[in-house]
Amino acid sequence: MPVSVTPNKFAIEIRDKSFRLKQRVEHLATNIQWEWNRFGGCGRATFTVPGNYLRFQVNADDVRIYLPNTDGLTATLWYRGYVEAATPSLEGSALGSIKVECAGYFNWLDRIIVQVANISKTYSSMEISAVVTDIVNNFIVPNSNILSGTIDASSFTPDQLVFKATAREAIGTLFDLAGTVECGVDVDLNFFWRNQSNVITQEFFVGDKVTKISEKINFKDIVNTIYFEGGDVNGTPFLATSSSDDSIARYGLHEQIIQNASIVTLNVANQYMTSILTQKSKPQRQLDVSLKNIATRFEGNLPMGNISVVDKDATQSAFKWGKAASGGSNKIYGRKVTGGSDVLYGGRRKDQVERVVYSLSPQYGRVHAELSLGVSIAFS
Repeated sequence: MPVSVTPNKFAIEIRDKSFRLKQRVEHLATNIQWEWNRFGGCGRATFTVPGNYLRFQVNADDVRIYLPNTDGLTATLWYRGYVEAATPSLEGSALGSIKVECAGYFNWLDRIIVQVANISKTYSSMEISAVVTDIVNNFIVPNSNILSGTIDASSFTPDQLVFKATAREAIGTLFDLAGTVECGVDVDLNFFWRNQSNVITQEFFVGDKVTKISEKINFKDIVNTIYFEGGDVNGTPFLATSSSDDSIARYGLHEQIIQNASIVTLNVANQYMTSILTQKSKPQRQLDVSLKNIATRFEGNLPMGNISVVDKDATQSAFKWGKAASGGSNKIYGRKVTGGSDVLYGGRRKDQVERVVYSLSPQYGRVHAELSLGVSIAFS
């Protein structure tokens, strides 16, 4: 959102609880970074003010980070949160420093309990987005500075949900039931709940903006048999079981007990367990990508869509198939271990963004970004 601040490469504002400007500290701050999460929106931010550790006093203040726009006259708000901790420190004869740790306003949901007069709040036969809307409008908005933003409809209607939990835990249960959504609080303090898009919205090339790429395939956290424990039903814990026979045959038995007291019916438990098994019954692939000197603010448009990281040495679209004598690239179909060329056949990979960690670039109005790209369903 363009705002009327004078950018000096960037700006960091500290505001009081009424959002009145107290001071700007970009001329003092070092080691600045902030994050955006698919579950939560604006997340953690940290920066350090070196020098006199008694330079200023920080309370639970509002913190905003701006980057300049290309016009050189206005700036865009990239991060907004509040101070969660401040650590003035002194060592030896040095002047010391102040480390400031911030949380996004989604963390405010940990302070709010979904309940009615100390009794559980029950939702019956309400589609997921309707439950989300009710929690936002009746619990979150009246007890915070957060506003209700766009909330997309889902395809699942729980027959019953029973909440006596924090608003964050309640939203987390709904997030896990829905599966393919992005939710949280943005820089304008709007709560959003958006269905994910499979459209490729950003494309980056290895050797250009991509300076590092790391792919981890995790076999340790496979789950293919779930023993579910829900809330009490007539004084007895609700129990259910589900498993993936195909996963068991491929990777052996991986059992786990999973608890969620808000779930008390088989309809909801089956949806919940299916969502977990969809993600966890196979090895988890996480792609970490380092991008340098970019002007891309991934959360500028929601949903964020898919990110495609193109390595010309591993993508079919960079080659002409066939023999070199016939104008081809001498690529052989198949994996390298079987005599092939280890090239992705049939297109390019695309992934959803799970987390972005930004830090400042020396270049005007640009950032470095560390992306965690994951599977299409990630649990809160």
